[in-house]
Amino acid sequence: MKTKKKTKPKEIPDSYTFTDDDYDWHWANFGRICTKEGPAPDVTEAELSFFNTVNQAHRLRCILKRWPTMNELRKWWDAQSQGKSEHDAAKEV
Repeated sequence: MKTKKKTKPKEIPDSYTFTDDDYDWHWANFGRICTKEGPAPDVTEAELSFFNTVNQAHRLRCILKRWPTMNELRKWWDAQSQGKSEHDAAKEV
């Protein structure tokens, strides 16, 4: 009998640090969440949001050379919204 995995929280706290497990979840669910036409119709908004957030966290990880916290990811998004490049925005994290 399969056990149900814990679901991710709706609002990720600032102190949350992304991990390889999150990225493994991202790729394990890629085929279920993504279709050629966009998100699959049975995917919840929370799953899609977490999927996209992990993808962004991985992009920042490639720049920082470590997994970011949610607070660092939010700061990165804010800096980018001010017109800074990904690498310049990462300097403000």
